[in-house]
Amino acid sequence: MALTQGPAEAQQQIRSSVLVLDQERLFAESTFGIQLNRALEEASRRLAQENRQIEADLIEQERALTEARSTMTPETFREAADAFDAQVSRFREEQDAKSEQLARQSDLERQRFLELVLPVLGGLLSEYGAYVFLDQRQVFLTDDRINVTDEAIARVNAALAEMEAQSGAALPPAALETELPDARSETPSDAPDATDARAAE
Repeated sequence: MALTQGPAEAQQQIRSSVLVLDQERLFAESTFGIQLNRALEEASRRLAQENRQIEADLIEQERALTEARSTMTPETFREAADAFDAQVSRFREEQDAKSEQLARQSDLERQRFLELVLPVLGGLLSEYGAYVFLDQRQVFLTDDRINVTDEAIARVNAALAEMEAQSGAALPPAALETELPDARSETPSDAPDATDARAAE
């Protein structure tokens, strides 16, 4: 809850030992946060599409194996079924690992954001004569004049633009990686199928 001030009072910068900041808004409405969320959404979309394709390929392989069972010896079928089960487990583990990697990248970029904006936030503390920020979610009643979220967002975006201009690189990266460093290039459609198993007899 905030105590709203009149126009004349709102124009006067006060000095306060405590400032209020909406951390989620600071990130979400910063150019950094907007770009990271877009990259995360795109990477998640690609991963979901990949999962659907793998699932469809595995379903087709399972169907082919079931249809081929009558033409295979029990031993050959068991070997093929075990290989298929192992393949399913391997792909599930790999896709789960990709999801975890994506989450780690997002967490690291959010941490980098905080590191980049600390000087800006430190400047606000100095200007207001403050010693600490309180997150808005921890505050029940406050004076709007010590909520510096809008000012912080504007200053952070200006600082980020300057950093990008100086470095020539986007902050954060325009895309997040969804491939594992040691990921196998094999896909379900590349793996041996029931036809291969019959041919091996």
